[in-house]
Amino acid sequence: MEKTHSGVETKPLVIAADLVASICDLPAVATQDWCDRAAGELARIRPRTLTCLGLGSIRDDGSITRIEVAGAACPSLDRRTVDTDSLYPGSVGHLGWAAPQTPAPGEIWVDRLRTTTDIERWQRSARGKKWTMLGVNDLVIGLAGLTGEPGRCLVVELGILDTNHPVMEWELAVTRTLLPHVVRRASMAFGAHASTPGNRLTNREQQVLEHLSLGKSVKQIAEDLSRSPHTVHDHVKSLHRKLNASSRGELIARALGHIGTGADTTPTVGRIEIARKTPSLMSA
Repeated sequence: MEKTHSGVETKPLVIAADLVASICDLPAVATQDWCDRAAGELARIRPRTLTCLGLGSIRDDGSITRIEVAGAACPSLDRRTVDTDSLYPGSVGHLGWAAPQTPAPGEIWVDRLRTTTDIERWQRSARGKKWTMLGVNDLVIGLAGLTGEPGRCLVVELGILDTNHPVMEWELAVTRTLLPHVVRRASMAFGAHASTPGNRLTNREQQVLEHLSLGKSVKQIAEDLSRSPHTVHDHVKSLHRKLNASSRGELIARALGHIGTGADTTPTVGRIEIARKTPSLMSA
């Protein structure tokens, strides 16, 4: 691995810098595919990973009290699919692992599954069996505290498929570096209240919002999307309701990320530290 003149490995820095820019381009509003897109960015940390990401409420013992929304991504090379409803049940379940304690808002925790968990016990657990069936033998696991109900977190799991290359320290460091940026964007998109399918934008609403952001009228958008002005007007009304916007200017400001849905909960290093004191690659 190449190093800078000061002896710092360049690969982690390049990967982290590239991914921070991509993560900052994630939608600033809640969409149906938001978690899939975020998981897709984190999957680029390491080739051959199956990555899952969800927002939900987690107890200190790792039990899931609620999953609001979840998504997954995997390398196209593997052509595998992940049943996020199975891995992240909507009401009850268990992660199969636990952090030392559930992070409060502004705190993050990242580690390797094999460092924190009895791997054989995990493999016998319900979720462990599902991961194993997908060919995953280890996970990079992470929790980041969000505002809202107690225990509300962003959950990240990077499933490792390549048994010949164990998780590297720099991969943990990159994950830890990126999580604050993912949380910042998630907080902007979802806010402090639990997300439901009814308050996330549909694909068509995203299209209409993008056209509105370009300054187009309802009539122009209707022509571009081959829809009636009445249909587009209904989409605009729905956008105002879902984004809690009282004017087109406020609607566009939210779409561009100038007005967030909730408070900024960017994690800083708190009382929960990464287990092996991996140094941060860059300032969060």
